[in-house]
Amino acid sequence: MWNGSATDQRVTTFAICGHRPARYTITSAADSDPGGPNTLAGGAQCPAGTSILGGGIHVSSPRPAVTLGASIDEPGTQWLSEVVNSAAGSATVTIYAICAA
Repeated sequence: MWNGSATDQRVTTFAICGHRPARYTITSAADSDPGGPNTLAGGAQCPAGTSILGGGIHVSSPRPAVTLGASIDEPGTQWLSEVVNSAAGSATVTIYAICAA
């Protein structure tokens, strides 16, 4: 969590644990956003015969001007994410999909 305000904020994180289901795998896709008024959208695809359980996004060198626009499950096989980089300077983005049969 990045808090750009002068006010303290609280964040709560939960972990949901269990045994890995059949054909559990984490896939990823990386790309770079050159900066400026750009939006980078991409996705990580699940292997054939598996479906999305969840996903996430990692932005290398996060700055206040790099924001996550969305992360969604796209028809059960892909995790899509959008990053808006309004800063000058590149941001490397890795999108992750958690998949299982």
